[in-house]
Amino acid sequence: MKRVFFVVYGGGHVNLAIPLIKELRKDDFYETNVLGLSIAMKSLKQEKIAYKSIADFESVIMDDLAWRLGRELADKWHVDGKGIDRKESEIYLGSSMRDVVMEIGEEEAFCKINENGRRAFYPVNTMQKIVDYVKPDLIVTTNVPRMERAAVKAGLNMGIPTIAIHDYLGFEKRHKLEADKISVMCDITRENLVKAGHDREKIVVTGQPVFDQIPAEMEVFPSVDLPGKWQLPENKRFILLGTQPNPTSQVMVESAINAVSQLDGYELIIKPHPGEDIRNYEKWILGKKDVHLRPDAPIRELIFCSDLTITFFSTVGFESVLMEKPLIQLNLTGNPNPVPLYQYGVSLNVEDRDNLLSTIKQCLHNLEFKDAFEKCRNMHFGHIIHGEGTGNITALIKRVLSNREQHVQ
Repeated sequence: MKRVFFVVYGGGHVNLAIPLIKELRKDDFYETNVLGLSIAMKSLKQEKIAYKSIADFESVIMDDLAWRLGRELADKWHVDGKGIDRKESEIYLGSSMRDVVMEIGEEEAFCKINENGRRAFYPVNTMQKIVDYVKPDLIVTTNVPRMERAAVKAGLNMGIPTIAIHDYLGFEKRHKLEADKISVMCDITRENLVKAGHDREKIVVTGQPVFDQIPAEMEVFPSVDLPGKWQLPENKRFILLGTQPNPTSQVMVESAINAVSQLDGYELIIKPHPGEDIRNYEKWILGKKDVHLRPDAPIRELIFCSDLTITFFSTVGFESVLMEKPLIQLNLTGNPNPVPLYQYGVSLNVEDRDNLLSTIKQCLHNLEFKDAFEKCRNMHFGHIIHGEGTGNITALIKRVLSNREQHVQ
């Protein structure tokens, strides 16, 4: 039996790992152990996947210093109501901070934390204790810093193979991934990581598990009355605004409302990012006609309902492209878009709100753009929509384990 240890944070990262965990658990030869960090626990519980939280390793990683530091930082950072109890926070914060203190001393550690927040955490000592307790044959993470990154470093230090799964396209400036193998969704990600200094030989293009269900969903959605399900008006067409935390959110909302209001037969759907305060959006659309705020609707159902998606650089835009829906990247920040999909012909870039209406019309009615969009979509991302990401990464996991066994022998 081979033991695979997944270390994952929440959001899209745990959702990326869940299909892999389920696939490996179909074969009794593979034992999966999962450390669910932060809000990952909620998703794992919903999927009925057995996991351990950081609190389950209390006796392994905590000491008097960690408890003292954890209580102090929890006073500052713990928030009730997020599904993480106070003790969990104390253990996570205390063990992580203890490692910073061990490295640079307490005074400098607090200066670093005050300046960088949780980004200063790199708890390799803590993760080595956990890895030594679990004794895995392979460690799998995504590309989150802090404990995921530390888990990879622990594996490297201890001679245990590691795989890091990159979550997007590699434009964002993040820490360098040090894992033995780096799984990426497409060639664009690979080239961006190579430009950032990653070893090309470590990178494997696999596709992305979180997008594997799109082909099947696209077959099911037409048989479902999705507008009726989400209380959207009949005999109307829709444009979707997918938001994310950024300083221009209110201006983006106002711009989209103004542009769509000038289109006959169209209304606007707004899907706020889960990390945003829904009360702001309720305030911004108050009294506005033909605007529908749908924070709880699955994003792909809303994309399917719509003829066009507008976003900044969120993965909502990328999902829209995969679902054959045109994309406008609305960037009102004055800075370059960190994920310039328009460079690959699958979106149009808008940096002046006065140009939004004309660009919407181009997306909806310009046949030349539509033809170019489809051609570029297939060229750059065609293999992603074949639904093979889970199988490809599972095969990579098994291959790395097999290579290790041969090396040991």
